[in-house]
Amino acid sequence: LVGGRAASPGEHASVIADIDQTFPAPTSTRLAAAVRLVSCFAAAHIVLQLYLAHQRPLWLLLMLLILFTVYVGALYWRTVRDSASQEPQVVYWVDTLWFLGLTAMTGGPHSHFSFFLPFPVLFVSLRWGFAPGITMAVCSTTILLVIGVLGTGLGTPVLAADILLPPIALLVLGYLIATWANSALVLSRRLASLKEIDSLFNPRLNIEQIIDQVVRKLATLYPVHKYALVLVEAGNPARVFRANLPDRITRLSDTDA
Repeated sequence: LVGGRAASPGEHASVIADIDQTFPAPTSTRLAAAVRLVSCFAAAHIVLQLYLAHQRPLWLLLMLLILFTVYVGALYWRTVRDSASQEPQVVYWVDTLWFLGLTAMTGGPHSHFSFFLPFPVLFVSLRWGFAPGITMAVCSTTILLVIGVLGTGLGTPVLAADILLPPIALLVLGYLIATWANSALVLSRRLASLKEIDSLFNPRLNIEQIIDQVVRKLATLYPVHKYALVLVEAGNPARVFRANLPDRITRLSDTDA
């Protein structure tokens, strides 16, 4: 097996269906809704603590909290009414922006609200793989670093440890989460393909047809663009088959072989 190519969306359709059975989209949606609900209560608690300590002008923070509560409530209500729905990726980016905004308003990188930033990375990585997850982690880290730099007082070094450590910790944690989630996604995809390969063995098909279907299924997981098949039976000359995927398999003459 040699070469490389990307599988077409049609080839991935049945595999993705089995992945949804392994980690269903509704499960991810319900977990995300629960995290938003917890973060909303956390935001209310932090705002109350700031009000009691008189450390921040609260009118802007209260307005942000009200808008965030409406946002969380709307998504939670939609999840309750339609638990089978799958949220688009942009929703998790909006979650990240909310968490970053509330982090900036409640103490910067050292705010307890920054602990919620890895959760959107987890949900995106579990559904869409490593690249979207690490992209979200890098963007969150960059914005958190900017928030820390802008929040420093005069005379404070920009590269101070208390400014750099929270973004670096978020980047490392985001990378680990994206890597782990992507490994789980790849493993689920491979297991789903193996399940489908097991169903391809049909006694009504020739051996070359069965092998051709197996190779095409493996091509949805591995970089394969062509293959050759040699069949040898007792008392018969060898038969050679070739296929340039996604074209049909063809038998070569003895001279060509």
